[in-house]
Amino acid sequence: MISITTKIQRRGDADRVLKRLRAALEGPSTVKVGLIGAPPAVTEAAQRLHEGTGADNPPRPFISKAMFDGRPALKARLHEQGRAILNGQETLADALPKLGEAAQQMIRDRIATEKVPDSPAMAAAVTWKVEPEGEP
Repeated sequence: MISITTKIQRRGDADRVLKRLRAALEGPSTVKVGLIGAPPAVTEAAQRLHEGTGADNPPRPFISKAMFDGRPALKARLHEQGRAILNGQETLADALPKLGEAAQQMIRDRIATEKVPDSPAMAAAVTWKVEPEGEP
């Protein structure tokens, strides 16, 4: 999970600014990325790749590795989107799909580097989904 703290300082009508910001942040606030709804054969192959099956096939945690390596890029994207939200150029509902697409591509790129037989099917199954409020 990535957490960002922002300090806002503005002169003028703070109430109007806060109302606009609250409106921009309404709705879902989570985007999940992974093998969401993938066929069982693909998820089993992904699990074997992630956990490994022994000495001849060591664990290769492709999702966590992609997210760990991509932290600087994701953090920069979050800062960029946060500024756009604060400036009224987009809402959180606009920003979440962009973040999901970026993370999806990072995972697909990581899978491609593994060069295992099921890589194309796994990469094709990686997707993202904006979670409605209140869902785990």
